[in-house]
Amino acid sequence: MLRDNKIKYFRDVRIGNDSESDYIHISKDEGVKLVGETTCWDDLRVSPSSLPLIGSRPPSFEVVGNDGTATTGNAFEFNGSSSLGEVAYYSDMDVTSLSIAVWLHPDSIGSMEIMDRDASGGFEFYVSNGRLTFSVDGTGTAATSVNSVVVGATQLAVVTIDTEGANSRVKLYLNGIKLVEEVENDTLNNTANGYIIGEYSSGGWNYDGVLDDIQVYNVILTDAQILEMYNDGTGITGLPTGITEASDLVLRFQNSLTNTATLGSGYNMSDTNISIVDGLIGVTSGSFGVATLAFYPDVISEIFFSAQLPHTYKQESDIYPHVHWMSPSGGSGDIVWGLEYKWVSVGAAATNTTITHRALECPTAGVHTATDIATLDGTGKTVSSMLMCRLFRDGTNALDTCTSKVFLSEFDFHFEINSFGSREIWVK
Repeated sequence: MLRDNKIKYFRDVRIGNDSESDYIHISKDEGVKLVGETTCWDDLRVSPSSLPLIGSRPPSFEVVGNDGTATTGNAFEFNGSSSLGEVAYYSDMDVTSLSIAVWLHPDSIGSMEIMDRDASGGFEFYVSNGRLTFSVDGTGTAATSVNSVVVGATQLAVVTIDTEGANSRVKLYLNGIKLVEEVENDTLNNTANGYIIGEYSSGGWNYDGVLDDIQVYNVILTDAQILEMYNDGTGITGLPTGITEASDLVLRFQNSLTNTATLGSGYNMSDTNISIVDGLIGVTSGSFGVATLAFYPDVISEIFFSAQLPHTYKQESDIYPHVHWMSPSGGSGDIVWGLEYKWVSVGAAATNTTITHRALECPTAGVHTATDIATLDGTGKTVSSMLMCRLFRDGTNALDTCTSKVFLSEFDFHFEINSFGSREIWVK
């Protein structure tokens, strides 16, 4: 306070009437603290979309918007149920070194073929629940990436297979980055059989989405050549540096179903229900966009994370987990969000997990929705206490009646603090 133009200092001050339950307490030892039943709120953010998807049932990773435009030329649309292309056999397909490159723009990431050799024991190049995969003989072990293929984005997928005695060295690339290098105990099957594109050789596993610039080489593309292809983007007619069409390229389908390679110029792709569409959204004409996690109906999708309660946390107060989410298409019915958690204070013994569910109405298409999904009892909990969590959509729950997929934008906990800030959970 001021008196006689001099400042007097106090070791302990209370601002507020004695009868008020809420007041500001200023002390030398504790600093400025808001005291009372009504304190302030803050968010403990965990951003699960940026963490590795380590669960056995992860959601898909999908593009939710981009500024790309169609490149010049055409691409090939596969309907996911009956579309396929066939390339008749010719001797240039028989190789000991093989590279396949193709631009993908998938509409889903279930089990679906990119290309196979149409023979028993022939190779398979496919996507399995978001994992880029190659099997040398179609039946044995396969080189498989972690979840990497994204729905709704244009991506360059490449595989190289080099024979090493009785084995094959397999490398898988996506967007110029090598994801996998493995040695498989088998070699390429060279028989008088052609290629199947977009379907398994014996039927099924139909590709869903668009393929563009399908290329097969009889040489091993280098890391530098693959990165060059990716950086050039779709719609480029040239070949990587060091590649000669007449000697190195087995086939290339770019703007039409006619093989553009010199060696196979007389061969076309006979198609079933393949549509010719505008070129893919390309690297050179726009971004790949922004992506987030998509949770589908009829299945359980889950992610895992840990979070530490900060030192601003009002000890022993309840916390409120909530989701920021939206539906790309809207729909009727409810979405069941669930949280399984273990909340342990420093020095306390760990207990079993607790599972809580809440059914929430599916929001209008495109509307950013933020909703509490539970109340976590803070009795006995202290600062630096740890939360180990599993967040999931339980699409198998009878209460989950919405047929729309939903996008998770962010997940965090509302928690109380003894300081200045928002006096309500959701508003300033």
